[in-house]
Amino acid sequence: MHTIATTPGASRTAAMITPLALAVAVTSMLGTSPAWGSSATLTHDSYVTKPFVASVTPRHGAEGDLLINQANTAFLQFGLDKILPTGVLATDIDKATLKFFISKVNATGPKRNSNLTLRQVMEAWDEKTVPKLGIAPVVDPSARNFKISRSYQGKWLELDVTELVTTWVANPELNFGLALSVEGLSLVDIVIDSKENAATGHEAVLTVVLHKSAGATGVTGAQGNPGSTGATGATGLQGNTGSTGATGATGLQGNTGSTGATGATGTQGNTGSTGATGATGTQGNTGSTGTTGATGLQGNPGVDGATGATGLQGDPGSTGVAGPYAFVLVVGKSADGSGRALAAPEYASINAALATIPSDLQGVGGICSAHYLIKVLPGTYAERVSMKPCVDIEGSGQLSTYITAAGGANHGANSATVTGANNAELRSLTVTNTGGDTYAIAFFNPANAATRLSAVTASVSGGSGIYVVSINTSSPTLTNVSVSASGGSSKIGVYMANSSPTLTNVSVSASGESWNYGMFLTLSSPTLTNVSVSASGGSSNYGVVSTGSPSSTSIQRSNVFGSTASIEVWNGGSIKIGASQLSGPVSVISGTFTCVASYNANFVALNASCQ
Repeated sequence: MHTIATTPGASRTAAMITPLALAVAVTSMLGTSPAWGSSATLTHDSYVTKPFVASVTPRHGAEGDLLINQANTAFLQFGLDKILPTGVLATDIDKATLKFFISKVNATGPKRNSNLTLRQVMEAWDEKTVPKLGIAPVVDPSARNFKISRSYQGKWLELDVTELVTTWVANPELNFGLALSVEGLSLVDIVIDSKENAATGHEAVLTVVLHKSAGATGVTGAQGNPGSTGATGATGLQGNTGSTGATGATGLQGNTGSTGATGATGTQGNTGSTGATGATGTQGNTGSTGTTGATGLQGNPGVDGATGATGLQGDPGSTGVAGPYAFVLVVGKSADGSGRALAAPEYASINAALATIPSDLQGVGGICSAHYLIKVLPGTYAERVSMKPCVDIEGSGQLSTYITAAGGANHGANSATVTGANNAELRSLTVTNTGGDTYAIAFFNPANAATRLSAVTASVSGGSGIYVVSINTSSPTLTNVSVSASGGSSKIGVYMANSSPTLTNVSVSASGESWNYGMFLTLSSPTLTNVSVSASGGSSNYGVVSTGSPSSTSIQRSNVFGSTASIEVWNGGSIKIGASQLSGPVSVISGTFTCVASYNANFVALNASCQ
């Protein structure tokens, strides 16, 4: 969501409200207690012109205007460390708002082609040197889009960036700022003020509001002398900004009332006595057995004799060999495509079967007290599945059993078709996600889950942020797995963060317009063997990207293709590759890279730098 200053034709002076006063005013209008708020310092702002050519692409860090259109992308970075109270957590953030002044709207296009795109910047940059070596800073594939109208000219635009600032507070090392761009079919062409604009002083502002009080407000320092006013346009000179008024003291909190005494428990009534048992009648004598005639009628049954005493229990037999599964649950459809009725299975959905299995099968040390198997018969199952520890899910083949679901608003289990679990295996089936929202994930592996994937096809088509397989702070195992991403503007075949998975005989492809990443590895150390990775069809295509330290990626006997870069290492990443084929340039911006016994697409041997 975004909002615009609502006063038509309001002057620029009227919009210059101090950040703290603005934060308190917003919370007061919402009817809540005033929350602590402040504004981060804009440390860097510039824009980069395409195409990016070393020694040719100009630098714009000292200019008073920032251009944003198909040919120019603006970059902004704010310092949070000096304005937030000590000890502030990501959960303390109530709202964060990016605010910038649009001085010109040159074009917008029809409504469907009027998007302004906001992305997180993923590496360090400086307004004096960007673009460094003619290369613009790398940005996150995930994006947020905002509609732009011609009526916004001469007004402040406010964008909600709470989720982005929360990420920076939780991970300060990732605060490299944000990028504002125009992508795809959008026709937006706007100009915003930079902090170097001496005529207006309308630099971008990042306002942060916390849920709770950040402590007593310190004494307001003396106000510095106002700077001299520069030459102004036809609207006349702008007056000096008044000083901020002192903050009123917080009222005392009333005492909590005492808790009333608990009433006494009433006495329990006596239990009634048990009535006497009636006497058992005597049993009559058993009649003698008559002689059996050759073909005579059967006589009436004799009276049952008395039951003999129970014999002694024999010694327990030895324990038999345990089978692979304690229980097998069958999931299936009641009819196939031909219309024939089938034998009714135990369960009609995977989630129905999972609901009957205990959740405490995994004990101390990750040991399973019992292991279950859910056998899924051929068919398509439209459901979002969260696996359980010690429970395997087995389909009837990748061309017979399908699990499918739509995407979601967050990067997590709520946007995934299947979510993994510890001591559990997913095998012999296909998992798809049809997108339709911000994030589309086929398989999500949560923290500390050592899930196993075997003979699985995972695919996603559609969605603005595609992560076919997403691995987070865990070490799963993928064997004989096929991964494909298509459609949408930003696609990642396999994404991992703070993880050390093992991938063997895995194929990964990402294709289509805009950004394509075969594998994007952040602070991770995977082992890749006999892996095929391909990224193609977009404006930016990367095979394997490693970023962040510590990390150490091992690639052996594999094929990696990317038209922009087959391998890219930056921000302290690390890759070791041996006996593999690389198709596409190798880019090492910052980090370590080792290449042994590898060759290019023409089977020409590469040197120690894979060149």
